Amino acid sequence: MSALLSVPAVASAADDPSATSLIKTSGTNFALDGRPFFVTGVNNHYLTYRLQAEVTRVLDDAVAMGANVVRTFSSR
Repeated sequence: MSALLSVPAVASAADDPSATSLIKTSGTNFALDGRPFFVTGVNNHYLTYRLQAEVTRVLDDAVAMGANVVRTFSSR
């Protein structure tokens, strides 16, 4: 999942808007700022094709469900 490894860490950005932490690997696990990072996520295939308000609603719903990762793709 190389896309996951290059996604800016929302968890750090929530605490510090200027944060630029990235999810990295630590052995066979993921880590955020040296701490274990457990993926709780959802897939959404149409985020890149929707209006900003719809994308915001989907991401808000994901957060409300406890997701810390949203996987999507773009054919662009």
